[in-house]
Amino acid sequence: MTTPSSSVSSIGCPRSSRRMRRRARAGFTLVEVLVAVTVLSVGMIAIHQAFGTCLHAIRSSEETLYSSMILEEAVTTMAPKLWQDPKDPLPEKLDARAIEADLKMPAGYAIEADKNKIKINDVELDAYRFKLKTPRGSRIETSIYFNRPVSDKA
Repeated sequence: MTTPSSSVSSIGCPRSSRRMRRRARAGFTLVEVLVAVTVLSVGMIAIHQAFGTCLHAIRSSEETLYSSMILEEAVTTMAPKLWQDPKDPLPEKLDARAIEADLKMPAGYAIEADKNKIKINDVELDAYRFKLKTPRGSRIETSIYFNRPVSDKA
């Protein structure tokens, strides 16, 4: 009768063949694969949404910058026309179509200009508020102030 040696198990199978069978069975189960695919999918969706949000923010900031440039051009074009003679009263309403024609504004942009009177440190000033409406519906506003006699007192 032979005694079991170190290379043969008590059942009679060599240990190396048992390891090979265990390795052949060792792999990923279907549940592990599904969990891994789910985790990767959730991560990919989050990254996709982050890119979408970034692209929207970039487009929005580009539109705001472009609109600000148009509005600045409108103000710098109109201010000298309004300040021709300090003794003449300022017009109550500016013609928006004339401003748009002077600027050759792109389609979809619209500009408005309203005259207001404001008081700063007991000094009444004439002020024009320019409002620019963008094609996507957002609005940008700026004002210019004239330190001159208000049209009522001129």
